[in-house]
Amino acid sequence: MSTQPPTGRHWPTWKILLLIVVSVVVYCIAHFAFAIYGLVSKKIPESYAAWTSGNLIVDYLNTHSNRWPRSWEDLDQATNCLRYTPIETLRTKVKINWDANFDHLLELARTNRPMPLQLVTRPDGSKLYAKWGPDTEPNYKIKGYLLWVLTQTNTPTTVTTNHLPKLE
Repeated sequence: MSTQPPTGRHWPTWKILLLIVVSVVVYCIAHFAFAIYGLVSKKIPESYAAWTSGNLIVDYLNTHSNRWPRSWEDLDQATNCLRYTPIETLRTKVKINWDANFDHLLELARTNRPMPLQLVTRPDGSKLYAKWGPDTEPNYKIKGYLLWVLTQTNTPTTVTTNHLPKLE
């Protein structure tokens, strides 16, 4: 029988399993923390910016004879809607196509109901994140307003941004 000491040091199996479990737990906690950070620092503020910009544009259209706004100063005149984000913050989070033509948009809505709009986007031109459903997405809200205008008679009527028709 040999009494020589072992040549290599081996970790016991329970230490290896403990290391794996601890690594998985740390990874899960870090992943969860990163997801919460992204939600709180980016997605929720962007959702409120999307919601506010849609509300402002529809309110502006509704109170300015369907004239498309040309600047943030124009949108600041919209006072009949809820503002979840101040205009100063919207300027950094939202890009609006100020050159849009309401009559052209109305004609598009009349002839092509499933038209996708990209009038309000992130500054890089990508779609805004709207967490609380499609009616908080500004392009969807604008399209709903266009379709609502198409259903109205020639009598001027006002609409609140919370009572636009649901789109199919």
